[in-house]
Amino acid sequence: MELNWHYNIKKQTLKCKINDDLSYQALNGGKGGFIKTYQNTEHTISYEDWITEKEWISDYFHADVGELVEPDDQVKSAYMKKLAEFVDNPVEPSFGISEDGWAYDRMQRKTKILQNADSCLMAEIGRVKDVGIFETPDGVNIYKRKWCEYQNDFYNTMPCCIFPDNPGWIKSSLEELESHGLDINNETTQSQLQFCEPDLLNKHFDLP
Repeated sequence: MELNWHYNIKKQTLKCKINDDLSYQALNGGKGGFIKTYQNTEHTISYEDWITEKEWISDYFHADVGELVEPDDQVKSAYMKKLAEFVDNPVEPSFGISEDGWAYDRMQRKTKILQNADSCLMAEIGRVKDVGIFETPDGVNIYKRKWCEYQNDFYNTMPCCIFPDNPGWIKSSLEELESHGLDINNETTQSQLQFCEPDLLNKHFDLP
């Protein structure tokens, strides 16, 4: 099951529309629960009850979003073995794996989107510990994902239970890049721009 969440960074709202009758808004990356709107009536879903809610979505709306399937141990093991080639502590894909090989998080989002993997959303210009990751979607506009002090890591692209207060991308500038010795025209950034998918970025984000 894959849920297409949209993060409006300007309004700081994270929403998912299943169909004309059913939609959700996540509060604090889901950590604060969810506002469910079903047939024009609002309901509150707690963080703990979200797992049961996903089963309900899968049972009645699988035609829209697919079925909720937990991978078996063999598939999990193969996925983690592959992931271990790139990260030190691979996380078990308990919430499913997409057809193109990406694990889903607790809110059924592809980790590819959450991590901006393979420069699918923006090309990376550079990263500075305690400051942020500098990225660009087009080689002109510059954005930054800030450093999260309580996780001692960079924020990912959307709020989640690990980064519930994630502000998302904020605008940066050439002046800020230069102050950290970074250049938007470096060869790596320019080569990554060919892999960016503007339609995917627009589908999931409203940028500031």
